[in-house]
Amino acid sequence: MTRTLPFGLLGCLLAAGSAVSACGAESPGDTSAATAWADKACGSIVQLQDLKNRQPTIELTDLAAAKRSISTFYGEAVAATDRGLGELAAAGQPPLANGADAASKFKSLLDQVRAAAVDAKDKIDAADPRDPKRFSATLTDIATALGINLQKATSAITELNSNREFRVAAATAPKCQQLQAPPTTGVSPSR
Repeated sequence: MTRTLPFGLLGCLLAAGSAVSACGAESPGDTSAATAWADKACGSIVQLQDLKNRQPTIELTDLAAAKRSISTFYGEAVAATDRGLGELAAAGQPPLANGADAASKFKSLLDQVRAAAVDAKDKIDAADPRDPKRFSATLTDIATALGINLQKATSAITELNSNREFRVAAATAPKCQQLQAPPTTGVSPSR
């Protein structure tokens, strides 16, 4: 039996990008500076999308290998989020109405993904693959914690999408367009 790795909060974060980039029917005039900032902000997330697309499939018959694979994945998620936070900081203050709020929401989402990845990595690193029952319980615990963080991130995404200027800018920002992939949530067993 195999399982795919849960990374629901990342899926939620990516949903924010696809939701804002899909809302571009309005045309408020010159938005080039806002579009450039939105492109940088979405760029801070694109590498997480790449990581999401490389989630390991866990073979439950070799728990030691599963542990290494999961730990590596979450370590890469932490590193990618750190790079994203750096890119977002380098983007500076967005030229939008309530721009500081939009930047804060992006940072909050990235911080939540990072905290969830650190927590998941810590949990899997502490898990003993020689105890299948506890190891499985750890995987369930990781999925549950990610689900809770997913719910927390949903309100921040809704608020970010309520910024009309950001929605318009994101609709034409190339990196926001890259975030159109559908998110994955939860654990899916396969045989």
